Amino acid sequence: MKSRRTGRSAPGWFTGLADTWPYDAAVCGPGNARPADRLATITAPTLAIGGSLSPPWLPAAARAVADTIPGARYITLDGQDHGVLNQPDALRPVLLDFLT
Repeated sequence: MKSRRTGRSAPGWFTGLADTWPYDAAVCGPGNARPADRLATITAPTLAIGGSLSPPWLPAAARAVADTIPGARYITLDGQDHGVLNQPDALRPVLLDFLT
């Protein structure tokens, strides 16, 4: 019988992200620490987003990034977790507001 589990409850859900991990590690550097000195040099408009249903460390990290980038904004998407990319109706208005 085929598993009916989808999303993060499905076995191996993270394998689709594996190709980005080397880049994530390269950006964060040794110890996977926030590179504050590099972030502080960003001049592009930046929006950091956290979900209220995400594990607490994820929105905290997004907020720390926004606090380090000059002029960056942080918002919390109520009722969303880290999988918000699968919820375009929740993300669309926030991105449209930021990009227009």
